[in-house]
Amino acid sequence: MDGAQETRSGDVFLEAREQKFDEVASLCQANPELWTAVDAEGHGLVHWAALTGNLDFVNRCLEHGVAVDLVAEKTQQTAFMWAILRGHIPVAKRLMDAGADMYLQDSVGASAAILAIQHHQYWSLLLLVRQSQGNTRNVLELRDQNGCTAAHWAAFKGDATSLRLLGYFGADLLALDSQHMLPLHRAVCGSQGTNVVEYLLEQRSDMNVPNKKGESALSIARDGGDPNLKRHIDKLLLKKKFELPRKGDEAQGAVIGLESVEEQTKTTSVLAKQVQEDRHSHKMFPTFWLVMVSLAGFQYLNDIRG
Repeated sequence: MDGAQETRSGDVFLEAREQKFDEVASLCQANPELWTAVDAEGHGLVHWAALTGNLDFVNRCLEHGVAVDLVAEKTQQTAFMWAILRGHIPVAKRLMDAGADMYLQDSVGASAAILAIQHHQYWSLLLLVRQSQGNTRNVLELRDQNGCTAAHWAAFKGDATSLRLLGYFGADLLALDSQHMLPLHRAVCGSQGTNVVEYLLEQRSDMNVPNKKGESALSIARDGGDPNLKRHIDKLLLKKKFELPRKGDEAQGAVIGLESVEEQTKTTSVLAKQVQEDRHSHKMFPTFWLVMVSLAGFQYLNDIRG
């Protein structure tokens, strides 16, 4: 690349970072080689368009021959990953329709599902689950370089909503990472959310399982610096446990098994009214809320496809 080309390339990525995609398009039209150019870290224009949710420019990139799974040299991340971590569902959906691989992992082993969890993008997580249905590989069980799954990351981040979604969709909440840590260990190590710890205990996670250093989640909590978490765990261990319904159980089967959108909508409305009228059920059956969100999410994703 000569000096003039380097200057044009630098200019086009400066404009892209500032979301001036009309100017970027003009530069690319005058210099077609810029469509497939990459910046110093190996990101293409399609990365920046995906990050900002610019569906029109993503389409133009694909039309001009940009690889849908263009991988950045340093981060090993794709435009699809950037769309996922920002929650730009129409862009992510378009890239998937163009053949984007949802199973790719970046330089630290993070999958799209893990990135969605790290950035609290629940719609992105639902999209990944929706698109992976029927596949032999489970997008929720991909592991990063430390052997951590999406469940480990949700626990470490203290994201109870993500954990409940993962549990509902059948993710392994008892998986061990490369340090022989459960998601429960990661939750305690991150001093995250008593709600997360309580949910994992409800799902039969064991406070006494040792990691490679011989430390249990209970010993980490009691030796750690978060007295509130320690007190809450001690209280939880004295409480009677109850098990939440999981996908396929009778409590949910009537909802999940419905075939038509009309039936789903009607049943969901009934459940919503029942749960709203009974405030105690907010505590006892939070999975009902996930069912409703999931159904609405899947319908939204189907609408995008249409």
